Amino acid sequence: MVAVMFFVYAGIGAAALLILILLGIFGGLDLDFDLDIGDADLDIDGGGSLGLPVVLAFLAVFGGVSAILTFFGVHDILAPVIGGVSAIAMAFLLFLAVRYFLKLFSADSTVKYKKLVGKKATVTITIKPGQEGQVTLFTEQRGRTLVPAVSSNLVKTNTEVMISESLGDKVKVVTIDKWRRTKRSKTKEQGKKGK
Repeated sequence: MVAVMFFVYAGIGAAALLILILLGIFGGLDLDFDLDIGDADLDIDGGGSLGLPVVLAFLAVFGGVSAILTFFGVHDILAPVIGGVSAIAMAFLLFLAVRYFLKLFSADSTVKYKKLVGKKATVTITIKPGQEGQVTLFTEQRGRTLVPAVSSNLVKTNTEVMISESLGDKVKVVTIDKWRRTKRSKTKEQGKKGK
C-alpha cells in the first residue's frame, strides 16, 4: 500500500510540475471555452493568468512532499495532511510573489502635469481667455496625450504652444514667441544679478 501511494503522490507532483514547466516555456495556455450540450451550457474558465500556475504549484508541492513523507514511512493519513498544508503555504507564497512582481513591474500611465512645464504642445481645442481648451503632446507614460489647458490670450487650434505652468488638473500655455521672450528676459536678469 505504501508503494502504491508513493507512486500516486509522485505522479501527481511530477505531472503538475511538468505542466507548470511547459506553461513557463510556452507562456501560458488559455483554457477558456464554452460547451453547449442541448439545453445546458457549460463555461470553463482557466482562472486567468494567475489561477492555473497557483493550482499547479499546489499540486506539485502536495505530490512531492506527500511522496517524500510516504517514502520515509510517515503515517498514511499524516503524509497527505502535511503535504496539503505545505502545498497551501507554497501556493499562497507564490500568489503573493506574483502579485508583488506584477505590481512592481507594471507601468504607471499617470501623467504628472508639473513635469510637462517647458514642453511643446499643439492646441486641439481653441483656448479663449477665461475658458478651458485642450492641447496634445507626447509623453513617456501615454504617448499622445490630451491635456486641458488655459491661457491669458486667445490661442487657436493647431497653434504650437509651450506649457508654462501646472494648475492642478490643467496646464497654462503661452505662445512659443512669448515663451522665448520670457526666457530671454529671465536670462538677462540673471546676468545683471551676476555682475
